[in-house]
Amino acid sequence: MPTASVGPEVAEAVSAPLAPLKASAALDVDALFSEEGRARQQGSLRSLAGQFAGVPGIVSLSGGFPPATLFPFAGMTLHLAGSGAAVPITDPAVVGAAQQYNFSLRGYQPLLSWAEQHTVAMHAPPPSARHQVLITNGGNHTLEMLFALFMDRGDSLLLEEYSYPVVTESLAQPKGLAAIPVPIDAHGIIPEALEQVLASLRAAADSGAPGAPRFPKLLYTVPTGQNPTGCTILAERRHAVYRLCQRYGILLLEDDPYFFLQYPQGPDAVPGLHGLRGAGSYLSLDTDGRVVRIDSFAKFLAPGLRLGWVTAHPRITEKLTMTIQSHTVGPCSLSQVVTSATLAAWGEEGLDVHLRRVQAEYARRAAVILAACEQHLTGLAEWSLPSAGMFLWLRLLHVQDSTDIWEQLKAAKVVLLPGRAMHCRSADPSFHSPYMRVSFSNASVDDLEEGMRRLGAVLRQHAAALGDSSSGGSSTPASGSPGGGAAGLPAGRASSRALSMASAMSTMESW
Repeated sequence: MPTASVGPEVAEAVSAPLAPLKASAALDVDALFSEEGRARQQGSLRSLAGQFAGVPGIVSLSGGFPPATLFPFAGMTLHLAGSGAAVPITDPAVVGAAQQYNFSLRGYQPLLSWAEQHTVAMHAPPPSARHQVLITNGGNHTLEMLFALFMDRGDSLLLEEYSYPVVTESLAQPKGLAAIPVPIDAHGIIPEALEQVLASLRAAADSGAPGAPRFPKLLYTVPTGQNPTGCTILAERRHAVYRLCQRYGILLLEDDPYFFLQYPQGPDAVPGLHGLRGAGSYLSLDTDGRVVRIDSFAKFLAPGLRLGWVTAHPRITEKLTMTIQSHTVGPCSLSQVVTSATLAAWGEEGLDVHLRRVQAEYARRAAVILAACEQHLTGLAEWSLPSAGMFLWLRLLHVQDSTDIWEQLKAAKVVLLPGRAMHCRSADPSFHSPYMRVSFSNASVDDLEEGMRRLGAVLRQHAAALGDSSSGGSSTPASGSPGGGAAGLPAGRASSRALSMASAMSTMESW
């Protein structure tokens, strides 16, 4: 990637002390909605039911809600891991709520209250933006709704050049969006490069030239333990990126499912809950209401709950409420009650203990995979030390595109995700990516080491087949861009991919 020329505002933002941010010009959220977003209205039935929910003395003859006397469950008891403590759920009102449609439009009230208080305690969002919280069906559904509310076919979307594949493949491509890659390195989005991208897009849009991309409304980012690269953005970069979004009038989608999976000092000094207060987020900077923060229970509780919460400008949560009610009639009531009861039983101290256990386990796994890389991949790949999340990002030194070795990996029975599957240009056959994503979240410790041993054997065989005498050289962890794309690849012959990307992904799914 060529060195970006930097505007004076960005150079100042990167080097300046992290002073409190001031609100920019009033944000006109309505002007950013898509055609669907502008048309989206609350259904009369759900609106009516929500207005009178919980009001004493009401005789409701409006909704088709089954009577609680016909529900199959009279109560339930949860048994918590670790302590083994029992959490009985026997209050008839709570048991009934767990089996009924959502009466509260923004989510089960005890869980919503927890999310609101927790968000203030962890992020202290500026009160000027009047952020509002909404319980959701999890991150993926929230992204689907947000893209529907803000993006029309042909719109441009800014995102990290290597990004969450659900966004690149399942949202941007089928919705006909122009994905604009933003360069990143081991420390997250590079503000200078983002400024260059935005300035170029603004000039193209203002020129009115035929075929010029539309100026983007949204920047999508995973700031902590990024999927797939594992990088975490530096605080000064976060400030600079937010200032750029202010200057160019862009909404910032902060998808942060790995926020609680931080372990910057390793397994013996994890932050728990209390150590993450004030750790930093785009929401904590958001004086304007331009940040849409997506949180999830999936990574620090359980993905099967299919729950999360979103914090955003009230106009955005209003539209999201309308959308979620039409899609699923709200999040699963049973999951909300179970999650709320668990958090209440733990309290802050219990949640802190749980998070320490989670963080220490991921930190130990990260240490295992790093040791395995040192043992088996030295001279064959580069990597950066992860401080959060569940992924390690590898740059293969003697491979032009990681799908070139797909058949050998398949024969060796080791599965990793090729980098091109997560790049904005994944559908471009001329694009080459020497990167691979390693997930260390679920495999056993023995399998983590064995997987790297098998990968190393495949890479040595591939290098030998190319006649590459440099395969025995030394390697140091990568300190440059983990997502540098085609620029700066090691010299090599043209790729003759044994499998197409679609075929490779299909094979992985069958495994």
